[in-house]
Amino acid sequence: MNVAALAAAAGLGLVLGAGGGAYMLARGRPVDVPDGRRLHTRPTPRGGGVGIALAGVAVLPIAVGLADGDDAHRLLVLVLTWALPNALMGMIDDHRPLPTTAKLMVQIALATLAAAMGLCLDRLAVPPFGEVALGHFAVPCSVLWLVWMANVFNFMDGMDALAAQCGALFFAGLGTLALLAGSGGLAILAAGAGAAHLGFLRYNRPPAKVFMGDVGSLFSGAVLGGLALALSSSRADVPFLAPVALLSSFLFDATFTVLRRAARGLALRPHRTHFYQRLVLAGWPQRRVRGLYVALTAASIATGMVVYLGPPGLQLAMLVGLGALLAWTVRLTRRVERLARLGRFQRT
Repeated sequence: MNVAALAAAAGLGLVLGAGGGAYMLARGRPVDVPDGRRLHTRPTPRGGGVGIALAGVAVLPIAVGLADGDDAHRLLVLVLTWALPNALMGMIDDHRPLPTTAKLMVQIALATLAAAMGLCLDRLAVPPFGEVALGHFAVPCSVLWLVWMANVFNFMDGMDALAAQCGALFFAGLGTLALLAGSGGLAILAAGAGAAHLGFLRYNRPPAKVFMGDVGSLFSGAVLGGLALALSSSRADVPFLAPVALLSSFLFDATFTVLRRAARGLALRPHRTHFYQRLVLAGWPQRRVRGLYVALTAASIATGMVVYLGPPGLQLAMLVGLGALLAWTVRLTRRVERLARLGRFQRT
């Protein structure tokens, strides 16, 4: 692996991520105004994640230069061809909110095009149990994954520094997975995007001066989803379960919350019912909630690595352990809320 190229990509990402935050802070608009579905209490500029999207574009030539073969080049271009329109749509939405259904339809169309062009998973390996060919379900499953992952990250960008911190960790994990699998181009893209989150964190750390906005969160989620598909579809030895496990701290929260709301007929309505929001509203300090999610993300990344590298017995043990840990967050949240209702929980 070319260490100089990796450092150059990370440096570009760091500068552009910080630059996007600085630019939107100086510009001062658009502004995210507090309301009943947000946690912040003062108007704050949003859209600082534009630097994260620019970082993806900037590191593409370096990534393509290190990609091995035409197929790897094509997958890199497809990841950004899918992600950049999400960033553009997010930028528009940051300035003038778009209808939720319209955004979802555009995402489905973009993801279908990307999957039809080759950003598609045709087999599903579930260590240690084996592999299943997806056949005619390959494109629909790939579209579902791409669209869902883009929105998962967007849903989880609702508290100072949470998405920026965990996003940097996710990209570091996927980049490491790509390096271990010999996918230098994907590792470069992950390094640039991950470093951009660290650069943006300078302006997003509590109390946040600038928010990422949909331009950054939709782009980040789209790239994470695209990298996961590209890695598993191009490397037969990388089971798709590895990146899924790696991303599971955000995936679990968003999926559990949306399914819970869908069962109540509330799926598309604005809300503050993700676990991180519920914990804050019940009295947990935001720093403690961020610490919890960083720990959950670290456990998710460790599990993803073991799914790729470990023996079958350890794979199963780590997956069961991660599942138990994520289920524990449900119990923890309910317990904190119950204590808050009883007046026994003290804010610290």
